[in-house]
Amino acid sequence: MSRLGRYPISIPNGVKVEYKQSLVNVSGPKGKLTEKIDSMVKVRLNDNELFVDRLVDDKNGRSKQGLYRSLIQNMIIGVSEGFRKELEVVGIGYRVNLKGKSLELHKLVIPIQFLSQYLKELRLSYLLLQELL
Repeated sequence: MSRLGRYPISIPNGVKVEYKQSLVNVSGPKGKLTEKIDSMVKVRLNDNELFVDRLVDDKNGRSKQGLYRSLIQNMIIGVSEGFRKELEVVGIGYRVNLKGKSLELHKLVIPIQFLSQYLKELRLSYLLLQELL
């Protein structure tokens, strides 16, 4: 994580990032998120880039730098693009039906329903559903 932590995070247009008193506020077209930052790292803003610097150079400081860089980057992606989850169904013996906004997964006789009210696009392939069943 420490190698990734030193890279800058680019801030896209339409996203506003503020850092005050160990709180990072990220707001954009899809909402607003806030994260409390540990005292071992410091956040620095330059134009359209954000840097996460570690103040303590030990194992814990390096891991916190990578952690908070990843958290802030995910916050920026969440308020600008949003998150999506793709599901692939692989294997034989599985049936998948999309009825309106409900996704039905069948294995043998037991149906499992997932509501996809927030999904705009639903792509179905095949995936082993052993973990779900």
